[in-house]
Amino acid sequence: MDRQQKIITIIVMLLACAILLAGCGANGAVGSGNENRPYITREEAQNIALREAGVSTEDAVFENKEFDLEDGSPVYELEFQANGVEYEYDIHAETGEILRAEQDVQRQRT
Repeated sequence: MDRQQKIITIIVMLLACAILLAGCGANGAVGSGNENRPYITREEAQNIALREAGVSTEDAVFENKEFDLEDGSPVYELEFQANGVEYEYDIHAETGEILRAEQDVQRQRT
């Protein structure tokens, strides 16, 4: 390969890299649809948990709403009660994925 061909090859590779990088969002995922903000809001995380639990916003009483890093991943830790049941959810703050879901039926004291 002569010098001119090497230069052309390098330019083509650089252009290809530039095109790929231009398609990446703020969090590095191509076409993620969430390019302007890296995390979902706390309210969005709450809505995901409520929808999964089948609980209305009006019935839920949130006791704990924290943002934390677990093993380097951003997570909303949510705890709420509704209709005699305690719920705990961990929601991934970038993807909205439910990482943990627990329910505990509260026993009435007699």
